[in-house]
Amino acid sequence: RWIKRSKDKKLDAALKSIETIIYKFIDEAKTRLANDSNRKENPSNFLEALLVEQEIADKFSDKEIFGNVFSMLLAGEDTTSNSIAWAIYYLAQHPEIVSKVRSEANAVYADQLTPSTDKDLTQLKYANAVAQEAIRMKPVSPNLYMEAISDVTINNFLIPKGMVMMLQTKIAQTTEANLFIPERWIRGGCPMHENHNPETIKAFGGGPRFCPGKNLAMHEMTITISAICKQFDFSLAVDPKEIIEQFAFTMYPKHLKVNLQRI
Repeated sequence: RWIKRSKDKKLDAALKSIETIIYKFIDEAKTRLANDSNRKENPSNFLEALLVEQEIADKFSDKEIFGNVFSMLLAGEDTTSNSIAWAIYYLAQHPEIVSKVRSEANAVYADQLTPSTDKDLTQLKYANAVAQEAIRMKPVSPNLYMEAISDVTINNFLIPKGMVMMLQTKIAQTTEANLFIPERWIRGGCPMHENHNPETIKAFGGGPRFCPGKNLAMHEMTITISAICKQFDFSLAVDPKEIIEQFAFTMYPKHLKVNLQRI
């Protein structure tokens, strides 16, 4: 017999609350679609798009739609915030990189606190490179768990149907792999482009299981990194050796503390 501890009961209650909220979202989205035929042609969000597919092709049950929304709520928040935390961890140790991000920000949106248009965002190439380098160095989802749906052979190694595979997203696949070098992500500015293949980095998965929130996550990271570097000087408030990888739902920098000074 299993006896639940108080923490388990709190978790159950929290999960039930989330379930109630998500099903409320689903019901509200169904109502919007029923009252506005234009939304069926042009869904305004991911949830509405799933519900349209459910109605047209009966592809998804409400339970499956719930699962997708639940995954986006959980996977889309901690992953992005922890990736930003890891970026700050590296930036705090590299003021010369902060200076480059700041110069770019001042050139793109000098009179604003944050970029305000898509055009501004696409010009923040160095801030984006910082985000990608942080993800390469410290992927907050370091493992991907896959199950083979059919027998497959890769490099003469047989993976039988049903086998569960754990894939590593953190790999040393490029020159000077342990150094934080955002330039490796910039076309024409990469000092080791012959040995660096961006497609090898699978932090967002791939194929049918590719993360649908990748673009949103990269936009959030790029904007945040750019805005922080534009407005603040910062440094680590603890010895870098005290900051360790802590893997819970995602991998975050435990003991990370930062001194901020507005410029």
